Amino acid sequence: MPNESQTTASLLSAAIGLHKAGNLAAAQAEYARVLEQEPNNAEALYLSGAVDYQTGALEGAAAKLAKSLAARAGHLPAIEMLGAVSVKRGQFDEAARCFEMAALQKPTAHETHYNHGFALFNLGAYAQAADALRKALALKAGYAPALYLYAVVLRLNRQLPEAAAVYGEVVKSQPENIPALDEYGGVLYELGQFGRAEAILHQAIFAAPHRANPYTNLGRMFQSDPARAAEALALHERAIARDPNNAEAHNNRGVTLYSLGRFHEAVTSCRQAIVLKPTLAEAHHNLAQALLTVGDMASGWIAYEWRWKCHSWKTPPRHFTQPTWTGEDLGGKRLLVWGEQGIGDELLQGSMVADLAERGMNIAWETEPRLVPLIKRSYPNVHVVARTTPPDEATQDPSIGAQISALSLGRYVRTDIASFPKRSGYLKADPVRTAAYRKSLLSAGKTKVIGVSWISTNADAGKQKSSALKSWAPIWKAAGKAAHFVDLQYSNTTAERAGAKLDLTHLAEPDLLNDLDGLAALIAACDVVVTVSNTTAHMAGALGVPVYVMIPGGSAKLWYWGADEGPSLWYPSAQIFRQPRPNAWDDVIARVAERIAGA
Repeated sequence: MPNESQTTASLLSAAIGLHKAGNLAAAQAEYARVLEQEPNNAEALYLSGAVDYQTGALEGAAAKLAKSLAARAGHLPAIEMLGAVSVKRGQFDEAARCFEMAALQKPTAHETHYNHGFALFNLGAYAQAADALRKALALKAGYAPALYLYAVVLRLNRQLPEAAAVYGEVVKSQPENIPALDEYGGVLYELGQFGRAEAILHQAIFAAPHRANPYTNLGRMFQSDPARAAEALALHERAIARDPNNAEAHNNRGVTLYSLGRFHEAVTSCRQAIVLKPTLAEAHHNLAQALLTVGDMASGWIAYEWRWKCHSWKTPPRHFTQPTWTGEDLGGKRLLVWGEQGIGDELLQGSMVADLAERGMNIAWETEPRLVPLIKRSYPNVHVVARTTPPDEATQDPSIGAQISALSLGRYVRTDIASFPKRSGYLKADPVRTAAYRKSLLSAGKTKVIGVSWISTNADAGKQKSSALKSWAPIWKAAGKAAHFVDLQYSNTTAERAGAKLDLTHLAEPDLLNDLDGLAALIAACDVVVTVSNTTAHMAGALGVPVYVMIPGGSAKLWYWGADEGPSLWYPSAQIFRQPRPNAWDDVIARVAERIAGA
């Protein structure tokens, strides 16, 4: 009678023969008999796990392969198979561990490095995935799966110029790769290479007219141009017709509807995107802007908290050790409030901080350094801290019980339309400097001072928000000879002022960009300010100076100016004049001139 080890060996041999012949059920039965005799037989565990993998019994495969490796550490085939099983199970952390171990044993195997990169990609570890894919491509130049995935991880890691270069290689070597064409077009759009992007996206649509996403990307490109918004909307709707469950298409449709002034429809479209993809941060953010525009403040503020998760959000949150304030009584402890985004945004947010300070709440206010003198004068009982990186030690004072972004205060102090203050301004300019500016500007028979600002330097929408000074002549005519116009524009406009041939005083000081306390004093010296949507508009409103704000149509609309013309919710001294259509500055200027003439 054969001994037990001989019986196990013969059973294993027979099982392997059946396995090679493709008789998986019979092979698995023989492997089971082996494991009855030797439960820790590493080879039988490995091969039985392989059969489970082949037949889709992934949980059993993972258990057997892990047990096999416990009995025979470092067995490369079992490591690679466990990595493959883990990918199928969606356990990419385990897959990455396995393929990393395999790559150490097979450093010249391009497929192993690719598999490692694929697992890391699915973990969202894009930088590490890129490293692994670079190794695969160094071992086999042009290896198609690695080359495409490398382009994808560069794109997702926001290395857009590098991604564009790799996508160029992909579409050259893989002209049938429609997702690559689509994504390449999107990257080129984000890089501002609009002509090339449009050509690539049309190529993707021609190659696969049934696919939804190229229409979405082309529409996304068009929606940034006010003159093409209607065309963009049609493209998004084509995408939705081809794939009704495409969340990005619904989201971009919402963006386009918003730019067309169809705010309530934008709300509906963004909400549909969220239903389809609840984690789509951009859809929540776009929904927030539409809700806040139409006055649904309570819902809008909740959705606006998603801004931090948007890929395109440029101002990361500040990190402090204190817990986030949720509206509770701090029992005498101080609340640290910190501003975010640009100067104009901080001025807007400041009205909510001012509300809390005026209610007697103990506030520490961290703000842009240029705003510190102005806020200190206006709120002497508030502890004002200049924003630095890392934060000033004062922000770690034990007296501080909680912290919050100034914009996030909206959830607690701007819950509905009735909660907006009726006070005219909350900041106080330097009275001495204000008086000096006014005295100089009212000389030579002038009885009225009008400040003007016509440019926004906003990186995203500044071009649409800006107007040519030479087109403002109707405002000068309407104001009459008794008006003294003073330049409040904070960029270098020497050439434009000369070309406009308008009687506009430009003072040597203050430095309108860096001396914001001086800018505030000069604005306070004005009887009225006429401006486009920029820092000057917010400063005038925050000071309570009458201000006519001319805002654009199209994609450069900003939620805080509301859906309609008329008084601003945020700044009672501000009157909003909205373009009836994109680039219709002459219409807006004519209406402002009419208002000035009748004042």
